[in-house]
Amino acid sequence: MSITIGKLADTVFKHLAENGYEKSALKQNRLAFARVAQLHMEAGEVSFNSSIAESYIRNVWKRCEAGEISYGYFQNQNCIVRRLEEFHRTGTLCFAVDSKGSDFHLSNYFGDILHAFLADKQKDGRQAKVSWGVRKYFVWLMVNGYETLEAIEVGDLQRFLVYCSKSLKSRSLHDLKSSLKQFY
Repeated sequence: MSITIGKLADTVFKHLAENGYEKSALKQNRLAFARVAQLHMEAGEVSFNSSIAESYIRNVWKRCEAGEISYGYFQNQNCIVRRLEEFHRTGTLCFAVDSKGSDFHLSNYFGDILHAFLADKQKDGRQAKVSWGVRKYFVWLMVNGYETLEAIEVGDLQRFLVYCSKSLKSRSLHDLKSSLKQFY
């Protein structure tokens, strides 16, 4: 597919926006697209060139190794560039949820609720986060003797959050609360 880097970046950005990406994630994508486009212009390339995109990722990795940026930032930039490459190669983006599954198996009751809840969610990167948080909550409920959601009270949810706060970092705890808020 021969497409200008600007047109490719705009098309991928539009695709991400249509699939429910949050404004902050869209902003990060837009900035990375602009950096890759700038490298193309500096090299005199009009069409997307994967070797230029790879050199961008190598430079970001060097900055990570030097301690200038975090590994999480590197992973984010790498993922963004991979989206550009995927769309350039295939003409579409795949928003699949990680299929590795979970080590914690739910009862049929909780499994059915989780599947029904996720069926309403868009199939993008957020579905995996929401799935993780709700699954963790359901497993905690099962371990603590709850077979259904009927007897759950506010205090139970608070105990679950206190339990999780002992082992999760603040960002993960925020994601967990966000998942539960979407669920309830």
